[in-house]
Amino acid sequence: MTEHADPAVARTTPRRLLWAAWLAAVVLTSLGHSGSINPLDYGPKEPETCVPGSEQIVASGFDQSGRAGAPLGRSLALRFACTSTLGGPLNAPAPRDLLWQVTSGGGTIDGALEVRNRFGGYDGSVEVGLVAQVNWSLGPDVIGTQVVTATVDGRIFTFQATALPAGDGSGRCSDDPALSGTEFGTWRAILGHETWTLAGSPYRGEGVGVYSGGTLQIEPGVQVCMSGRLDIGGQLLAVGTAAQPVRFIGVAPLGLILDFSGQGARSELRFVTGTGISRLNSIIHPLLIEDTQWQALPSTPAGSACLSNVFVAHATTQVLLRRTLFDGFGGPSGTLTECPAVQLRATPDLAGAVSSFEARVHNAVRMGVMVFGGGPGGWQLQGCEVSGSGADGIVVYRSDDLQNALEPGLESIHGCALFGNVGKGVNNLMFGAFTVDARGNWWGDPAGANGPAGDGVSAGVDASAPLAAAPGPN
Repeated sequence: MTEHADPAVARTTPRRLLWAAWLAAVVLTSLGHSGSINPLDYGPKEPETCVPGSEQIVASGFDQSGRAGAPLGRSLALRFACTSTLGGPLNAPAPRDLLWQVTSGGGTIDGALEVRNRFGGYDGSVEVGLVAQVNWSLGPDVIGTQVVTATVDGRIFTFQATALPAGDGSGRCSDDPALSGTEFGTWRAILGHETWTLAGSPYRGEGVGVYSGGTLQIEPGVQVCMSGRLDIGGQLLAVGTAAQPVRFIGVAPLGLILDFSGQGARSELRFVTGTGISRLNSIIHPLLIEDTQWQALPSTPAGSACLSNVFVAHATTQVLLRRTLFDGFGGPSGTLTECPAVQLRATPDLAGAVSSFEARVHNAVRMGVMVFGGGPGGWQLQGCEVSGSGADGIVVYRSDDLQNALEPGLESIHGCALFGNVGKGVNNLMFGAFTVDARGNWWGDPAGANGPAGDGVSAGVDASAPLAAAPGPN
């Protein structure tokens, strides 16, 4: 049984003990005692080691079934632990020899082939101990039993899985996972290279993390059904075709958060459709998105101030968004900067690499596109379209943490269609610092931004040389 102390007592007791120790030292010194007393010196600590004979290896991932040619839903794992001489669990010493092998079926294993620390899972659980973990993709040509073995210091662990006939990818997110597709559960870690094939589609789960150095490749026609996060610290290659796009489907109530981080190899998303997207976020990650369509989550998740949002920042490498549609993003909010459909940001170390936004933003709940900063070397909006926004189409704004208003931000707006927005087509909230170059755009009226049907612009926007008609579709 665990005893719970009064929080107030727990906060004040250390201070009282420290005060008492200091007072005792003063009293002893005043009485003529020699030497000194350090109230923070608690003496040497007893070393924490394993109780002899308590070492154990706990294996998991046995007796699964999956589609031939596709990854299994659960990882194969060996956890090394022991009982501490001070009580409680402790990491056991790492094994001297550890070898994973596919012994039948012709499949592949990948992931953390070495022993690693594992501190906790996506669901908040904590697993104490050293873990050796791999993901197993079944061979495509053997239906029935396939085998992987793990040899650890002379001990052999045998993992068997049943390979079912490959699927054709026609399953739905709502189908029974036992009958169609692959179920990853709460969290899947990808540390090496993994391919999601059509044979195992649809892939379902609540969270997937591609760790630094890892790569997730998704083949044409694959469906990814998730209510949670897809975190890309490594690389994502989701490349479909016009006939067979890769489909990301955010499942209610959370939808799908697609989060890119790190500065590894460039991720590419081409011929992709995404529905139920609650957030697409890229922080200084080399990124190419083209020939894609993204539909926002149709309802606000609990505790979320915004409906859905796209935030893209870049640093020393270019981000390219081409022939891409963002539909229905953004959300109502009492503050200006929270909920535009798309936020674009550059950083001072951009080194002159201009990123391109050649995308369409339709039906933003509030603002369409917000660009932070107005200095050279940032974002170039060209061949874009911003229409049907519930407020301004494009807003240029200075973030509070920008030290200089002219840090890399908005280079220019050219060849775009800016029309049908409730607010202004372009609103420059930094008009005293610089002028937005918005020449050569279509404003919904042949007479330009200030024509009878035009959206208008704010001060500090050069909207001269308007196009006489809307440019062709991007």
